[in-house]
Amino acid sequence: MDEETVLGILETFHLILLQDSNNQAAELSENLVSSNWFGLSFGCLGLFPIEKMKWRVYLMLSSLVDVLMGNDSGQPIRDATLCIQSDPIDLLFLLGQKNSRNLELCSCQSAILLILYTCSLYDER
Repeated sequence: MDEETVLGILETFHLILLQDSNNQAAELSENLVSSNWFGLSFGCLGLFPIEKMKWRVYLMLSSLVDVLMGNDSGQPIRDATLCIQSDPIDLLFLLGQKNSRNLELCSCQSAILLILYTCSLYDER
């Protein structure tokens, strides 16, 4: 599979999550998280480390969190999409950083904690 195919699949799932049909979006969300979606998403980032993939994966994850936890709960991920790292090890490194004056770091840490929290709710590692 090439990156354009993966981006197309992610975009299709993302469009379904953004639809007004809450039942369809909720059903897709439950199916995705029960299928190790967070692990798959970070796998896509590892295979295709391009900015467009990072942007698509994090927007998809933010919409997934919106559907699973309620409206706009994925906003911290959307806010940090441009500055958040794509490597899970880098995400953990950012959590250990301390600088309360760095708004970009605070935004990234909020997004990372939200992703980790959501993963933990669905037994993903």
